[in-house]
Amino acid sequence: MPKPDHDALHRLLVDLCRRDAPSTLGPRVLEPLRSDDAWTAFLERATAHRVGGVVLTALERLSKASPEVAALVPGPRLAPLRLLRRQALGWDLEQARVLAWLGKHGIEPIVLKGCALRHTCYGESAERPVSDLDLLFESAQLNDARVHLAALGYVDPNSDARNALYRRHHFHLQMEHPSGFAIELHWALTPPGPRGRIDPIDVRTGATRIAGATLPFKAACPEHTVLHLASQAAEGSLSHLGRIVDIDRIVAAAGDDFDWGALAEVARRGDLENAVAVATSMAAQLFGTPVPPDFPRALGVSGWSRRNLRALDPVRWILDQTALRYMAAGVVMRFWLESTAAARADVLLQACGLRRNPMRLLDRGREDAPESAGIRLRMRVPTVFKIASLQAAAWLASATPPAPRALPRLWDRPEARSTSPEAPAP
Repeated sequence: MPKPDHDALHRLLVDLCRRDAPSTLGPRVLEPLRSDDAWTAFLERATAHRVGGVVLTALERLSKASPEVAALVPGPRLAPLRLLRRQALGWDLEQARVLAWLGKHGIEPIVLKGCALRHTCYGESAERPVSDLDLLFESAQLNDARVHLAALGYVDPNSDARNALYRRHHFHLQMEHPSGFAIELHWALTPPGPRGRIDPIDVRTGATRIAGATLPFKAACPEHTVLHLASQAAEGSLSHLGRIVDIDRIVAAAGDDFDWGALAEVARRGDLENAVAVATSMAAQLFGTPVPPDFPRALGVSGWSRRNLRALDPVRWILDQTALRYMAAGVVMRFWLESTAAARADVLLQACGLRRNPMRLLDRGREDAPESAGIRLRMRVPTVFKIASLQAAAWLASATPPAPRALPRLWDRPEARSTSPEAPAP
């Protein structure tokens, strides 16, 4: 069997992440996965994009509906899904234990990201694996929360000096349990500085109560959650599909109740217009998310930003995981995902070593450990050259006519399904 081309695997990954995958895909679409090598490579790709749970559950549903699909995806291939379900059950129980213990002591944090979404927007917890429990606290309750979590067996993995850096330059602390669970204790959602920001008071004020989980809890409202995910997608320079799939599920679950005007308002207030426009537009293009067609313009994204973001081709970018392979390329994307001149200057100055990068301080664990002048000089010259070259290459590539069956570019009209609808056999 010929090896499937790169874009074919990309399209299959996207198709399996769509909400309608179990009802529209059939055995012919899955033929590229027949060989063990192709299956292994595909599953590794799905896991790298943090959508392994979504893909495996979609394939399980397809295999139950069609003997032909079951032959292509036999039980042993779905073994990782059983592991994900066991892990999900463990996380659900630990989340309930932690929240009940904190509640007993009068503390009710806001559950963020995956540990909230798995109970609100996905069919089952295994579709949205997590690696930690993100909780947003009132600043005044943070120290008390750490004391109470220590009584549950959680320990702080960081030194006092490192925690001082986190408090000064970041937005959460960490605690870990010997059994493998981890908690991030947030007092904010974005770091201090000139880049895009989210008001944690707004998030706490607008939080909603989720009643259908193992234990009821408070979660950020859908609009704030999309804002948070778009901010994190920008912070990572669009490094994986998982956050875009999350946005699709949030908007779909909220339906007509999703307030696009409120999202636009908080995005503009926090200078996150570009990040929100790109993340929601990609969700619409790839997964059919019902985003208003004029939403990027309603956000106020400038024409210059729109042209440069389109030139960088974020759809192919995220599928190829370009930001994880080329540091300078990630700088260019992050530059255009920022919405203000001050934030863009900060991106360039930190990348070139001309301004202190707080995350490097955290990596070293010391604020008083400056890099030598020689290291700074070696960083500046090649980095500036690479950034300029990548920007020029993006402009040239955007002027080239697309190849047949190429992946869509940002803000293209959403195309029809990349695979012909083919219902599973009864």
